[in-house]
Amino acid sequence: MGTIALKHRCGHDELHFAVLRTDSPPSSKGSDSMHVDDDASINRSAHGKTSGNTERLSHCRNCDAVDALMRMAWKHPVCRDHLEDMVDLGGLDPQSVWEELIARRRSIAYFNPFANAVFKEESRSWHTVPESLQLTLRNIAELTRSGSALDVLASEREGKRFITQQYLEEMIANLRFDGYHAEYENIRAVLLEERPPISTSETLALNFHRIMMGFSRLEDRSFDEDLLRDFYERLTRVDPLNDPIDTTPEFKPSSPLGLDFEKQGIEEIRKRALGSAIKTANWQEIEETRHPIMVSMLVNCQFWHVPIFEGCNNLMGCLASRFFLYREGYPVFRFIPKIRILEKWKLGLYSEEAETTFIDALETAYRDLDWTVYYDTFMKLMLEEARTLDHALSIRSNIDEQAIEGIRRVPYLNYRQTEVVKEAVLVPEREFLIAEHQRRYEVVYSTARADLEHLANIGLFTRRIKGAAYSYRAEADLKSILIAQP
Repeated sequence: MGTIALKHRCGHDELHFAVLRTDSPPSSKGSDSMHVDDDASINRSAHGKTSGNTERLSHCRNCDAVDALMRMAWKHPVCRDHLEDMVDLGGLDPQSVWEELIARRRSIAYFNPFANAVFKEESRSWHTVPESLQLTLRNIAELTRSGSALDVLASEREGKRFITQQYLEEMIANLRFDGYHAEYENIRAVLLEERPPISTSETLALNFHRIMMGFSRLEDRSFDEDLLRDFYERLTRVDPLNDPIDTTPEFKPSSPLGLDFEKQGIEEIRKRALGSAIKTANWQEIEETRHPIMVSMLVNCQFWHVPIFEGCNNLMGCLASRFFLYREGYPVFRFIPKIRILEKWKLGLYSEEAETTFIDALETAYRDLDWTVYYDTFMKLMLEEARTLDHALSIRSNIDEQAIEGIRRVPYLNYRQTEVVKEAVLVPEREFLIAEHQRRYEVVYSTARADLEHLANIGLFTRRIKGAAYSYRAEADLKSILIAQP
């Protein structure tokens, strides 16, 4: 029996991972798979060295303990420390049983392509996709895919000033790992256009936000080096006409995985890592049975392992992985954290959701090169963050609905005014111009002007001078005004 029930990434309603049998013989799934076809391979340790335990391992290959552990490992990750508590080893050496279990699981594993660019071939990391991870990925996809209820809530409110607490915290976390001081309230004020940026971190945050909110205009672009260089150019300039800003970090940049960037900072490794990220984002040299959300992690991990872009490497990794997911049909991921999840996980801020600590998950990953425990836990935390976003936007939606209901109670509004006030509730930064209003509703100039002037005169809109004309925008407390309508 081999891999069965494979479904490909041709539609959002399908599962994007393989259903694998625990009794599958070793098989090659492509360039990222390891074919276990001899005793030397099966006795290879996690770091690719012959273990020298051939005789001991031979007793484990057909034993009931390993079979039972394989069945458990298919349902959820299995940890080395709890091995003897899970099954009766029948007097077998626990380490030998563990090495045999690792060998079997590696034969049906996905291997991480970013290792090709950074590490030696025999040190490539890998993971399996147990049922627990499959279920989590399915739940995340249902919440975040294009057309989901959460996507509709976010899309209705999307604009330059649409931000959430999670979105801001993720941006600030990326800035910190890139070596910049960033305060939540300061970044928030800049993004809400309450004041212009006055520091490098604030300028980077504003540029990052503009790029992220402009993904829809880039959807047809190829994911290639030109795209990423364009992101970097736009991220590091005050405006297109100015010289680049000084992106010298205020303190030493770091990896969210705690890796030493200095050892990976040579130009050759950077180029290889960049090329690997681009190949991964284009589904080259990886299986199409992988879930896009898992592939996005591989894109991110290139930037978490290697400082590809000077001055704003983590911000660039965030843009690259989110743009990949946007093109794959998961637009909500612009507002869901990744690096911030790692920070909170390290600090122990996930109590019930995290079944293992961040340190324990990484120790397992680096000891056996097996990232299954890490991914299984990380994705559960990501699902929790997606549900938190869904809850927050649902509350915001309820407030918006109350405000929209209040429009009906404002006297003497015509249908044109009702529509623009509703738009202002959902997208508060939206500007309304007389000429645009005139074209949209096919009315004479005086009627268009009267519509918007009336909304300003009764306190729902503010009037501003824009060039030689007036522009109109929602009052800061528009929702409160409408909800309070008698």
